[in-house]
Amino acid sequence: MGRGAGPGLTRLLAFGGVLAPLVFPGAVIVTAAGRPEYHHATQAISELGEVGARNAALMNYGGFLLYGLLIVGLAIGLHQGVRRGSGDWLGLLLFLIYGVAYMGVAFAPCDPGCTGTTQATSEQVHFLLSRIIILTAVATPLVLFPRLAKDPAWASLSPLVVVLPTIAYLLFLLPVPGLTSGWQQRVFVGCTLGWILALAIRLVRVTGKERSGSLAAP
Repeated sequence: MGRGAGPGLTRLLAFGGVLAPLVFPGAVIVTAAGRPEYHHATQAISELGEVGARNAALMNYGGFLLYGLLIVGLAIGLHQGVRRGSGDWLGLLLFLIYGVAYMGVAFAPCDPGCTGTTQATSEQVHFLLSRIIILTAVATPLVLFPRLAKDPAWASLSPLVVVLPTIAYLLFLLPVPGLTSGWQQRVFVGCTLGWILALAIRLVRVTGKERSGSLAAP
């Protein structure tokens, strides 16, 4: 493990990372439940936090903001928990940007309908951040792959962080018969949450072993 944050703090950040993939869909489900007119199959997740929407604050602050904060913490924890060498900072920098972009979305809700066609500053910022989120959600694990592959404690996860973002990106780009736009977005998000959860769980285990070793040392 790299020097910096101790195993106790890194483990705490890891547990936050485990919570992140639960917090986000939880906010989506709870917010949508308060809007009977909202349809997961055809509407974007961003519409739950759109300007003037019922319970928008729940999605924006209990979903986007909290999720982003937990991701930033996980990125810091991973930087400490995965062996690193020259140039190995880039993947986790992208992951940090991904988390910060989600935090930004919380303060830049889109206009009703989230069409991206209005000139409102909030909507334009929202769609800019959304593009950053999509790009970093795909690029982060692919760039992180070589760093994971070099660390014996993480090497077994390296194929997963290639397969899931690849599937997510293909589903995002290609029309899938029977898969509506809303579900297509949710499958993309689900694949992203999948590799994030896998990394967070592994970090919990790695830091647990590290902490046990520290306590056992004379």
